[in-house]
Amino acid sequence: MAHLFYEDYLYKKHKPKSDVLERLLEINEQQLVKMNEIHNLYNVSVPTQDDVWICGRIFSENAGSGGGKLTEHNVAIQGSYVCSNSHSIPLNLSHCNEYSLFPGQIVMINGRNPDGKRFFCKEIIEPNFVQENRQIKNEFKTEIVDSLISEDGSIEIMMEPDENMLCFVASGPYMTTGSTDLNILDQLLDIVKSKNPHIFILLGPFLDLNHDLIGSGNIQTTFEELLQNLFDHIASKFVNTRTQVFIQPSVNDATQEQIYPVNPFSIPTQFQRIHRNIHFLPEPSMIKINGIQFAITSTDVIKDLTSMAVSKSQSSDKLARNFVHMLKQKSFYPIYPPPDHVCIDFEAWNNYARIYSHPNIFIAVSDMAKFTKEVNNSVCLNPGRLVRGTATGAYAQISIPIKKIQESEQNKNSGIEVTFNKL
Repeated sequence: MAHLFYEDYLYKKHKPKSDVLERLLEINEQQLVKMNEIHNLYNVSVPTQDDVWICGRIFSENAGSGGGKLTEHNVAIQGSYVCSNSHSIPLNLSHCNEYSLFPGQIVMINGRNPDGKRFFCKEIIEPNFVQENRQIKNEFKTEIVDSLISEDGSIEIMMEPDENMLCFVASGPYMTTGSTDLNILDQLLDIVKSKNPHIFILLGPFLDLNHDLIGSGNIQTTFEELLQNLFDHIASKFVNTRTQVFIQPSVNDATQEQIYPVNPFSIPTQFQRIHRNIHFLPEPSMIKINGIQFAITSTDVIKDLTSMAVSKSQSSDKLARNFVHMLKQKSFYPIYPPPDHVCIDFEAWNNYARIYSHPNIFIAVSDMAKFTKEVNNSVCLNPGRLVRGTATGAYAQISIPIKKIQESEQNKNSGIEVTFNKL
């Protein structure tokens, strides 16, 4: 399968990247002004003794020398070219009652700029939660050869009229330290097969670059042969079953380019023809199954947001706030500039890592402890890792009462149950 996202990433110029970031800032700026009925937006660097509104992208003043970690003393904002000539100014947050900020976040701020050297904030507003937006729907869905997935990224599976949709979710690594055996994956596959679910989502990494044998290349076969053997093993377990298997790579998979977003695995056409219930997704992905919108990412954005953000809030629930940020910024990875371990192609990010519809279920894999949260009628969860070093980890089981959700006008996630099981 050809690259869907990028072919010239080693030859990228700065202009296309800056155009993407500027356009996104201007779009959010217009929406924030309209949403809050602001009549006049000020240049971020122009001094004023009156309370005014400014808009821009948050960044760390010491991002160049010490990374992008924010503290209350190093937060700054850069305005758009149209409104502020791309000027920036440090922020004083001492008079702001509540905030949660991270690098790359687009916000509108009320306050004053008495001397042109620092903006004193009183109120900080983020964009609204994501709603259906067909203009930014991921184009990969029309290019992936998969007869079950329609052009709009939706899929219909056979179910009994009053039956709950049963979904299992697991995330790699799938091999213990010092071994490439698939014993633990085998245990999981047997458990899942015995439950006969409708959906089985497997997230990378499958061949983890941080695995001692894979990272060193100290194995007897090629990465491609080892990966194909793994997929053949998975497919053999679900022959002649109702289970639809969705496989998504990770930026840490040895067979993939370590660039975000990540292309789907390249699979022989014969394999796809034989195993019509095995589907390969990019990272990240949005897919609608029987009317239930899933947002899925294997990149640890939760840990990155937690480590780089600064907040002052009555709520201590940082995990829920991270999902709020992603849903309001409408991005699977809204941090800019990204940390050193995440290499982003921003043209591809703009087209394929945007959240274009509010998900019923948001799956975000993280090294942090497994959890489930409800954020603005979206069930958000981290299924945990199936393997941690030499020990077994956990996986998630989701029961989705589709009929009840379709009949409920207020709570679109009414009755969704998430349970975590230790292997």
